[in-house]
Amino acid sequence: MRAIILLFIIFLSTSAFAQTQNFTINPGETVITLSATEQVELKQDTLNGSLRIEEDGKSAREIQDKINTAMKKAVEIAKENKDVKVSTGQYSVYTYDPNPQSPKPLSAAEIKKRQLWRGSQTIDISGKNQDAILEVVGKIQELGFAMNGLNYSLSTEQQESYRDTLMTQALKTLQKRAEVAAKALGRSSFDIMEVTIDGGYMPPMPVMMRAAKMDMAAGASESMATPVAEAGNQNISLTVNARILLRK
Repeated sequence: MRAIILLFIIFLSTSAFAQTQNFTINPGETVITLSATEQVELKQDTLNGSLRIEEDGKSAREIQDKINTAMKKAVEIAKENKDVKVSTGQYSVYTYDPNPQSPKPLSAAEIKKRQLWRGSQTIDISGKNQDAILEVVGKIQELGFAMNGLNYSLSTEQQESYRDTLMTQALKTLQKRAEVAAKALGRSSFDIMEVTIDGGYMPPMPVMMRAAKMDMAAGASESMATPVAEAGNQNISLTVNARILLRK
């Protein structure tokens, strides 16, 4: 962990009594604003996968039946493993014209006759057991699902476990800086009048894995390699801002 001092602004009082938002500055006193950030690099601990099933057909009933059947199997596969969290995502069905560039104008009836239906639905899985997630992803891909994305992230529990440590370090840094400022300006003491705390982290960029739609029959007959994923590191940080009154 390392401390980064982001801001050091000094306000000198120019009148006998200068009023601030929460307290009064007396002659000879000085208000400073300090900001310190502590950060730590942690190993990402959660693997997230998103897959989708897509179907085309001549009727909404036909493609919805295919999607529903495939999704039911995918959810059952995911639920077989207690280390995997599963949820379903967007489900959409719509019509489209497979040959929109017609050489001649078409009537409404002709357009409707040539239209096809297309539908898709997503399934999202996540967990801290990498092997379990990758195994489930591979099995779902075998059903004909295409990969939307596969990425690691840092769990909320992991972030919160370091929050108090980062806050303590940042406050200590602020106190040391206030002591240095007081000495440099010839002040005898200081009071920390106001403190605000803001924590955050830099989320990883998802590793998007796009794949062409696979035929269900081909997916069932041909063996498919299991996806590979490797966790990276991620920074979490906590910033403390303080208004400090330096006394004469």
